Parts: sequence; C-alpha cells; structure tokens
Amino acid sequence: MEYPNIYGANRVLVHEPFTTVMVDATLFGEYRFSNTLGLNTTIRYTSNITETHVAWKATRGLPYVPSPLFYDGRIYLIKDGGMVSSFDAKTGRPFYLQERLEATDSYYASPVAADGRIYLVSVPGKLSVIKAGGDKPEILHQANFGERIFATPALAGDRLYLRTQTKLYAF
Repeated sequence: MEYPNIYGANRVLVHEPFTTVMVDATLFGEYRFSNTLGLNTTIRYTSNITETHVAWKATRGLPYVPSPLFYDGRIYLIKDGGMVSSFDAKTGRPFYLQERLEATDSYYASPVAADGRIYLVSVPGKLSVIKAGGDKPEILHQANFGERIFATPALAGDRLYLRTQTKLYAF
C-alpha cells in the first residue's frame, strides 16, 4: 500500500497496518512505515482507559448515530427527536441538555460547525443552523431540502457541501 508523503517528494510505503490491542483496560497500538529512502519508523502508544482516567461522562442526550462535535471548547450532540445538547469539553458540565429543535426527526448526519454556527441535518432533509455557545440553542436559520439526507455536511474553505438523496449542494 502506498500513500503520499506530505512532508516531501518521497513516497511512504506502509509495511504493516495500524494495530490496536486492548489488555486489561489498556490500549496498546503500533504503526510501522518506511519511505523510499529506506528510513523505517515505528510509532507506539499506550493508553489507560480505566475509570480512573475518565475526565467526565454523560448518560443523557446521547445520539444513536451522529458523532459528537467539538467546537470552541464545547461538545455538541444531536439525537433523534431533534434533541440537542451542549457540554463544556473540559468539565462535562451541561450548558443545555436535550433542548428540542423544530426539526423533530431522526438524525444520522453528524453536526458540523463554522463561523460561530452549528449545522444540524435531519434524515427527512431539514437543516437547522444554531448559534454556537449560549445557554440554550438559538435557531438562526432553517431550510427543508425535501429529500432524505444521511451524509454529514462537508466544510471546505468558505463552502458547505450538502449531499441529499439525489443532489449535491455547495453553499
């Protein structure tokens, strides 16, 4: 398998894939590669994931599919029913918990953020834009695309790309 070397003109040849093994609540990982100049590198790590190393955890407002969003020191979650939550990323203190949006549908797409705005897209195709921060979600804009959306919107430069069931939009 060959990957471009982002640090120069040489190519990186991957000899072994990234490996992670868990033994008694400790993760052990290794990634080996070499470049065309014959330089071999191995990156190893260990991580303790026992209860003593958990910074915080939440048990309410957790989504079924969408990944959490980290933005500007906060964690944002969207779950089915249009329930949005926001936590302090360092302490886990909720700023708001399971506040209902007007788009009370299922959510598969993960939230994304740019320019002080959080973008949330429901399966039936409703986009909600909320203001980042605050003590409750403030809806800035809503739009209905009229067809299913499963894909997470993509952000690149000053563009937002949104994939519906039959179209790709660039804003």
